[in-house]
Amino acid sequence: MYTTIAADGLPARSVGPWSKEKLTVVGRYMGIFTGSMRHKWDGLTYVDLFAGPGTCVVDGTGEELRGSPLLALDTRAAFDTVIYVEEDAVARDALAQRVNRHPRGQTAQILAGDCNAVIDDVIAKMPKRYLSLVFVDPVGVVDLDPLTIERLAMSRNVDLIILFAQQMSVNRNKWQWLVSQEDTPLDRLLGRQWRTSLTPEVQQFMSVLRGFGFSFVEGAGRAFKNTRGAQLYYLVFASKSLTAATFWERISRDDEQPSLFS
Repeated sequence: MYTTIAADGLPARSVGPWSKEKLTVVGRYMGIFTGSMRHKWDGLTYVDLFAGPGTCVVDGTGEELRGSPLLALDTRAAFDTVIYVEEDAVARDALAQRVNRHPRGQTAQILAGDCNAVIDDVIAKMPKRYLSLVFVDPVGVVDLDPLTIERLAMSRNVDLIILFAQQMSVNRNKWQWLVSQEDTPLDRLLGRQWRTSLTPEVQQFMSVLRGFGFSFVEGAGRAFKNTRGAQLYYLVFASKSLTAATFWERISRDDEQPSLFS
């Protein structure tokens, strides 16, 4: 997964061209989050549960993109605390080197392991009186654990941006999950009732988030498509704040939004 080497000589994540749009939306929300919430809370925290190596390289073009971990350090107004979780040792080492080179690198810490297994350690590092932005960008839905999301929702003040891989994972595997006698990733995420529901799985997932107390749950107002025009996934936003909801609606739908980075 991290065999691509970036211009800085370190491993990078290979991504499709659609990732650029995803990172643009996430980066914009980081910017408006830090710029607008700074004086409303004791501090601000960013958490990246599937951090990766920090740099992405677009397949076919070689274009390099700053991944979400570095975007979180780039905002004009800084996060006070930045927490990354990465299980892969190669990616974790590359991320550490890139973070250490960044002028704000001292605000960040990297935790090793499966984020679902170490979520209590993550929460312990999130100051209680801070507002936190948590980005959840798993590969597929296998690693998307509702207990992890619930722990975050119950323990801290959080906004969530979650990638839900409806087409990239759910639709590709649903045919075999429907006939499985054992619990599948969707059973663990949505409950077995998903098998007989006519509601799209992403909407069922949004209902799960509302059940955790998030009053505003919405997708980005755009389709993240591959080069053939097929939609791949949804970015789902969850918050308990009407202000945050207004911010999300603004930045996730407006391609002309000016840069919020210095």
